[in-house]
Amino acid sequence: MPLVWYVSHSVPGPARPPRTVIAASLCVAAYGVAILLSGLTATQPGSRMPSPILRMEAILALAGWVLAFALWHRTRWAWFAAVPYAAWFTTAGLLTIANYASSEDVRHALAPLGAAFFGLGVISVGAALVLLLLPATRAEFRGPAV
Repeated sequence: MPLVWYVSHSVPGPARPPRTVIAASLCVAAYGVAILLSGLTATQPGSRMPSPILRMEAILALAGWVLAFALWHRTRWAWFAAVPYAAWFTTAGLLTIANYASSEDVRHALAPLGAAFFGLGVISVGAALVLLLLPATRAEFRGPAV
């Protein structure tokens, strides 16, 4: 489908989205950047080919950027896709952080800069989840009453 179709099926309303929608879309986009930077810092130096994990993180970052674009334009499907996306990666990130914090031998395996980007990504996607579940944000994605 062309990109125009997705934008044209957005919720009618004012030209600029409310602050909660803007903040949620920026948080989802920031998560994509943070997860990609975390993967780049974990790549081994001297390697010519990116690791399969970096490829997966690039796909996740691209999905986050598409969701952020759709949230900014208030397409109806974006809220329904972004809430499970944010919930899944917030939960997975918090469990990963708990695992790293409780294990002594794993603590040294993660690069400090990669851990910082990962932590910022988890905070960002968690903030996006909270913003998406606010009543003001949910009201922006509701369709007209039938």
